[in-house]
Amino acid sequence: MSNLTIPHPRALILGALFMLLACDDGPSSGDPLTQAEAEALIVATATLTTGDSEPLHSSVDSIVYACPAGGRVKQVGSLTERDEGSVSRLTVDAVITPADCMVKMDEATFTLDGDPSIRFVMHVDVRDQNITTLELTGIIGGTLKYKVENRTGVCPINTQFSAVPDLSTGDLTLDGELTGTVCGHTVKLDIMDVLPPLPID
Repeated sequence: MSNLTIPHPRALILGALFMLLACDDGPSSGDPLTQAEAEALIVATATLTTGDSEPLHSSVDSIVYACPAGGRVKQVGSLTERDEGSVSRLTVDAVITPADCMVKMDEATFTLDGDPSIRFVMHVDVRDQNITTLELTGIIGGTLKYKVENRTGVCPINTQFSAVPDLSTGDLTLDGELTGTVCGHTVKLDIMDVLPPLPID
């Protein structure tokens, strides 16, 4: 097993991603998030895995990045690889902990803190080292504290996703969905609304 910090989502498509964690309720103020805001929040959460800027701090198994609009996010992860016959499995397991981390999504700016954190776990299976056979499955879970406008609250996240590659456009994209619950809302999103395409060089 080797340690790994979570890379940009484009690398995650090839590298891997899954999330899991228990949820706790907490105090809140103001109206709860709307359906659209909950969907924006899960996408904002995915942006916390980017790490495409210079790190503020790094160690053997963790790294700290500045968030897009202020604050910080700490990423701790591990990578395991194993072969099972003709199938190669890559698993990434990472804990993402934001601290006053500000992310702008559409018209809303979320300030996110871990409560205690988000966990990503992803399995990527490839048969015969052929990218067209890739199968990606995973979960995104945990609990975040959020602030948006004059509202605060605690958002439990319990989602799962699965996808296969789609090369029809000349880009490596994923055909699949992310489903589950975010902040009490049932969500169903195209996986590419959460993870961006990876251009093929």
